[in-house]
Amino acid sequence: MTEKELIKYIDLIVKNIEDFDFFSINNILFEHIKPETKQEKDDFLELIESIKLFGKNNELFIVRNKGGWFKLTERGKRLKLSKNSFKSFEKSINKKEWYNENWIGYVIAIIVFLFTIYQYVDNRSLKNEISTLKTQYEIYKDSTYQLNKKLVKFQTERVTEGNEEIVVSDKKPDCELKTLVTINSLLKNGNELNDQNFEKFFTNMSTECANNVEYSQFNNELIFKTLESNPQKFIIFLNRVSKKKEILEFVLTQLRNPIQDGIELNEIYRQLNKTETVDYKTKELVLKSLKESIEKNN
Repeated sequence: MTEKELIKYIDLIVKNIEDFDFFSINNILFEHIKPETKQEKDDFLELIESIKLFGKNNELFIVRNKGGWFKLTERGKRLKLSKNSFKSFEKSINKKEWYNENWIGYVIAIIVFLFTIYQYVDNRSLKNEISTLKTQYEIYKDSTYQLNKKLVKFQTERVTEGNEEIVVSDKKPDCELKTLVTINSLLKNGNELNDQNFEKFFTNMSTECANNVEYSQFNNELIFKTLESNPQKFIIFLNRVSKKKEILEFVLTQLRNPIQDGIELNEIYRQLNKTETVDYKTKELVLKSLKESIEKNN
């Protein structure tokens, strides 16, 4: 019997199996072949043996017991569930998937190689861009510093233009609170003090009012507030105040002795320290007074 004929009977048996774990090859074939003569029966028994051998060699079914009962293997169950012929089933499981083809490996290797080259070129380009950006940053940083210096110089010249010194009046002070109230109101409302406000604040100041408790306390508080609001202008105008009435020393004394609690001395010191101004000596004197105040209150 040829293999083609055997496969025809295999397909017939698999198709008619109802219980995967308990079936008889003899019974299934007997119903379809129905041998009657002795020769037919001998041929039938020979066919059964050939099918058993074929099933064993192709791992389709195995003997369950000596009574002629069999059960399907995992491969046999897959054939049954596929509802295909044995030939079709064999082709499907032996089919080589496209991703298992040899040429796929070569394609992947080429892609990886090209990607590696791309990364190398891209990294070099990126490093060049970073280097260029760093150079530009240094240029802009230097330009910003120079512009800032020019701005400080311009502001100083504008404040003092046509008036090298703010002259404090020689007339006896009346220690009015009106100027202090105005300055305090502007600061309280979040308004920025202009040049006229700073000039008026310093020209209104007098050491002779130190004995006026209300004025003295209010003035002390505003010295810190105006310094905090604009450290640069504070130094500019303090530096230009006439030394005739020793206003500079008076202000430095006030800074060393804050009356009000809750003044952010460290923050004021930090802000002034990073402020650029051409009046370097005055700035250092103010910083020194603030430092003494900080040490005294710690």
